[in-house]
Amino acid sequence: MCVGVVSSAFAGLRSGAFYSTTIGYDSSACYGGVLKPTGWLSVEQVVLAYNMATRQWFECSRLGPRRNEAPAETVRLQNRLHGTRLCGTNRWYATFTAAYGWDGAAWRGAWLGSGNEWVAA
Repeated sequence: MCVGVVSSAFAGLRSGAFYSTTIGYDSSACYGGVLKPTGWLSVEQVVLAYNMATRQWFECSRLGPRRNEAPAETVRLQNRLHGTRLCGTNRWYATFTAAYGWDGAAWRGAWLGSGNEWVAA
């Protein structure tokens, strides 16, 4: 089994809205997009924010884990926080994403970090 993951963070320039996407999938490059049985794909997302005063990242929000609820090639999580600044302004944000697939004997996958995104006041 090949497990792929997408981890992204994006802050809207005008609204200050924060968007993040997490996708776990069975890579079609390996298996031609085979549907995985219910519950065999799992994703989880942690939204991180950076505290400038302490110079430390902290957990701002967590979604998942979420598994595919029907046979599927992908499972997705999205934060669409329109008009909100999840953990404050003038901060760096990032996501940390886990994507795992069950191969019938063990969970295969890993965590992946996104790039950083500045959310202004």
